[in-house]
Amino acid sequence: MTRAAVVWLACVLRFAAQDAQGDPEQLWAAGEREAALAAWEQQLALRPSDGALRRELVSRQMEAQRWEAALRTAAPLGPEADGLRGSALF
Repeated sequence: MTRAAVVWLACVLRFAAQDAQGDPEQLWAAGEREAALAAWEQQLALRPSDGALRRELVSRQMEAQRWEAALRTAAPLGPEADGLRGSALF
């Protein structure tokens, strides 16, 4: 399999997984907080180095008062997330 085919397949699988799990923003807006958080967590599992996605998940976890989960999610962010960690600890 060529590199281009592998990249294409990875993209297709990622978007298929995202469609299957639902759009977290829509789930959140509909009041389905647990489903939205689970969808963001699944997306983060696929893209663990995506800092913006990680910060979004941390913010939503704090909004849902899941403080320990927010602290775990924020841990890889380093000093840039000190404010988020401080809020979760407060």
